[in-house]
Amino acid sequence: MKRRINSLGRPARNLPRIAREVRPAGGDLPNRSGALLLELIISGVLLAVAMSAVIPTLGWIARDRQVNRQRQAAMLAAGI
Repeated sequence: MKRRINSLGRPARNLPRIAREVRPAGGDLPNRSGALLLELIISGVLLAVAMSAVIPTLGWIARDRQVNRQRQAAMLAAGI
């Protein structure tokens, strides 16, 4: 039976240990504790900024449609 070899040229059964041994070029892995929390906070802030622009815009669009509808009804009633 032929032995399976991974991309590093070692037997595939050693892959989990090898994966732990691989380090970036700079040395140790960076400490990422709390990184997810920071990303969530930044995403929340970006979402709040976007919503603060979108909600008033939707209000303006709805108000403009209502004014145009009333104007069109008045023009039809006046026979113009």
